[in-house]
Amino acid sequence: MTKFGALDLAIGVGGKIEKKEVLSAVENLRLLGSSHIRKLTDHDFTEGGYGWKSECNGEYHEGAERVVALSTRWYNGESMCVKMVLVLSGNGRKVRAKVVDECDSLGGCDEMHGGQPPCGNNVVAGSDAVWNGLVLDKGLGVVDVTWSMA
Repeated sequence: MTKFGALDLAIGVGGKIEKKEVLSAVENLRLLGSSHIRKLTDHDFTEGGYGWKSECNGEYHEGAERVVALSTRWYNGESMCVKMVLVLSGNGRKVRAKVVDECDSLGGCDEMHGGQPPCGNNVVAGSDAVWNGLVLDKGLGVVDVTWSMA
């Protein structure tokens, strides 16, 4: 996407994104290349959801909270815990979200954590509020996004 195309897109979604943020995101995507596009997946951080508390703060998070789990390499041994990230979707929408957990890319989850298989090494698992803030359909399952420190 060109810088002008991104600006047109931002205007088309109500101008909810600052011009400098669009230009920065487009430039970051250009520099990183398509191999650094992240995959947004859905994650239920609520009590009774997947059944475990988040690793960073030992708490459940309501569906209205904008929280994410990052793949192992980005989570980096809890160094990203409770830090804010900016998630930008292809439709020009952006949200700020708090990192509260790891999406284990190496071993997956143990039985206590749902026995999930390892996630990809480019995953951002987002709460309902992240998906809703980006105006994305969770029914898609996986959506290309990019993220940076907020």
